[in-house]
Amino acid sequence: MKLIKSIAVATAFTAASTGAQAEDLVFLTGSQGGTWFPMGAAMSSQITERQPDLSIQVRPGASLSNVVAVETGQAQLALGSSISTVDAINGVGSFDTAVTNVCNIAKLYQFIVQVVAVDMEMDSPADFEGRAMSVNPRGNASEVTAQMVLGTFGVTYDDLSKVNFAAMSDQANMMKDGQVDGFIQTTTVPAGVVMDIAASRDVKLLPIPEENVAALTAQNAGFRPYVIPAGSYPFQDEDVPTAAFGTHIMTGCDQDEELIYNITKDLAETMSEVAVSVAALKEVDVAQMAEDIGVPLHPGAERYYREVGVLQ
Repeated sequence: MKLIKSIAVATAFTAASTGAQAEDLVFLTGSQGGTWFPMGAAMSSQITERQPDLSIQVRPGASLSNVVAVETGQAQLALGSSISTVDAINGVGSFDTAVTNVCNIAKLYQFIVQVVAVDMEMDSPADFEGRAMSVNPRGNASEVTAQMVLGTFGVTYDDLSKVNFAAMSDQANMMKDGQVDGFIQTTTVPAGVVMDIAASRDVKLLPIPEENVAALTAQNAGFRPYVIPAGSYPFQDEDVPTAAFGTHIMTGCDQDEELIYNITKDLAETMSEVAVSVAALKEVDVAQMAEDIGVPLHPGAERYYREVGVLQ
């Protein structure tokens, strides 16, 4: 896994030793300033409140490197994107070796691909050609998605005047200051980072047409068509077609069945409490948690879902 080995190094220093036991878990999330980090913290708080013998260290991470950290035992829990984890299991895309020790605990919410421009002359992602854009750091599913989206329009990073790899908060500042013309993010709707930019500048959402979504799906079956409804943002008067994929919680397939059963149960029974602080989870129920995303369920999670009747 040539790319993944390099980005795993960046993750490893934040994780506990590979010998971490069930009572001392590492939970890798996303970059600070994004949705995943506070979501992981809220989930961990609910789990440890119900299981006070557990200690969960919530750490920043990224979708691709989180898969490797789980595979190698550097993390016992991690958030991931379905497209990245499916690639990892199949040994394709950024992974040239298939992972064998990554199992799903729960599907959560959908990531919505949002192409946002502050150059009001732009009408399509194709218009990034010759312009400057910002993306998440390499190894993040959002960055990989940005490349894939551009590719469906025949555009590569080499065709841009500048590409800045940065955290979402820094990307917002770049757009406010006019350093870049836009970004491609995969996050929830409405996205706080987009609202932040819109408070300072005129912005617009650029559509990803049906044929481009089909091209994305041909590359990775995790993509689905999606429509951002009109009015999702104050500046948005019309529906905007785009693409989406799922986010989920993963663990090592070799983790203790009883431990993962209890964690799955805790998550299912406290999802409404977590959703108070993480709005993206407000529509998530146990049936959605059990949905097939192309990643095998951990036996502990599967046992819980069968017990409550959402799996036959």
